[in-house]
Amino acid sequence: METHNQCPSCGGELSFDPNSGDLKCSHCGQKTSFNENNTSNLKRAYDQFSSIRTQKATNTQYTCSSCGRTHISGVDNELTRCPSCGSPNLERTLNIEYIPDGVIPFKINQENAIQMYRAWIKKKKFAPNNLKRLAKLQGLTARYVPVYNYDFMCTSHYYGTGTETVGMGDNRRTRRIRFNDTRTDVFNNYLDSACSELSSHELRKFGNYNFGDVKVYKTEYLYGFIASQIQVDLHTSCANTRQSVINEIHQKIKSSLSCSIETFHCDTNFNYVRYNYLYVPMWTSVYKYKDKTYHCYINGQTGKASGRAPKSVWKILGVVLFWIAIGAA
Repeated sequence: METHNQCPSCGGELSFDPNSGDLKCSHCGQKTSFNENNTSNLKRAYDQFSSIRTQKATNTQYTCSSCGRTHISGVDNELTRCPSCGSPNLERTLNIEYIPDGVIPFKINQENAIQMYRAWIKKKKFAPNNLKRLAKLQGLTARYVPVYNYDFMCTSHYYGTGTETVGMGDNRRTRRIRFNDTRTDVFNNYLDSACSELSSHELRKFGNYNFGDVKVYKTEYLYGFIASQIQVDLHTSCANTRQSVINEIHQKIKSSLSCSIETFHCDTNFNYVRYNYLYVPMWTSVYKYKDKTYHCYINGQTGKASGRAPKSVWKILGVVLFWIAIGAA
């Protein structure tokens, strides 16, 4: 279904307002409520035949000729730079896109996002002095990121051998022990990125979203924003998620053992796996420094920031020389 974000009063462009949750006209400022769907975070059972739903909507698709990634927006929105690499080389076409099961609307507006972005840059002590200028050239882009959202329960049986020290003083000795136990872990709203540029590890670092705010998707949430296209299929995502969870469980088990581990075996079964496909809000800044691309991600609901910034060799060297001088003194 093709929609146009036009103000009913003056004909200006409507955009979703994170502060009020209404549509706001960029020309006359009038706010228009839209028929917001009931909150929904329903998930479906996962099996080998599962797929994301194929409901269709007509949107504008932008394909970047530099990095090859695609992004979508409402038909009246204009995208001038690629949110992934910052390139202006975009090709615009109409696209039929999957409709997500739900969306977490933006709550952080641009002004607040800029303040959080500046605070994030200040914390980067070893960043080059011109980082602020380089990052400012690209600015911040508000977009929805496609994610898979999982619930499941894991039962893990683990066993192995290790050593521990017992006794005190002259009676201290090392003995070998065996461990054999089972544990259960429950995971709710475990996110996995559905776009290739954002790693799932990075997503989970700043993606502490409040899932009580999930709404049934409507095109109006996209007014004034863009959405990255899905690039990871469901079954690949589920396999990657299983491996990530198994690694987490192994770390938890090993850290709970009081012995030095010699051999370790663990079998993990996944039960009651359920999933849905969501759009989550994110502010992004992308910039290049010495031919490398760097990102800053800001949670569009909570404001939590994450990302990677370049480091200045001279600043690091200066700190090292300072402490050497202090030690010599």
